[in-house]
Amino acid sequence: MPLPVFLLVVFLSAVLLTGFVRIVAIRAKILDLPTSRSAHVSPTPVGGGVSIALVTLISICIFFYKLFINIFILNK
Repeated sequence: MPLPVFLLVVFLSAVLLTGFVRIVAIRAKILDLPTSRSAHVSPTPVGGGVSIALVTLISICIFFYKLFINIFILNK
């Protein structure tokens, strides 16, 4: 898979998974409630960073796995 396509898939995966986590957080009431020091005035769902970190970690593993296969197994 060409690198631009791979990066597009990673980006879209992060966007979709973040949206899914947001919906789950709202339904499960996993929210950051505003206080006097908060920048927001309404409850805000939390956990979107977990999805971005997960997609990033998986994409790095896939990238280095493919690099390993190309260098050491296929000798390219």
